[in-house]
Amino acid sequence: MNGIAISGSNAGSGPGESGADINGMLVLGVNVGEYVQIGDDIKVSVMKHKNDNLRLSITAPKSVKILRSSVIEKDKKSAAAGAAG
Repeated sequence: MNGIAISGSNAGSGPGESGADINGMLVLGVNVGEYVQIGDDIKVSVMKHKNDNLRLSITAPKSVKILRSSVIEKDKKSAAAGAAG
């Protein structure tokens, strides 16, 4: 399963049962209280879901950089503006 383990009632036990592979990206349905294990030391837990808001808990080594997309996009725009100016 490519180093990904899934806990909970939706967790599949065989190939293709754990999620859909869409354009090379694994897409999973995970319920509140379940988690996704990535490798040996990264765990992403679903803590809360309300409307379009999702709360995640991420356990990872301090050496792993974790950023929200809004921070990444802001940094890209700042870098582009700096390069143009």
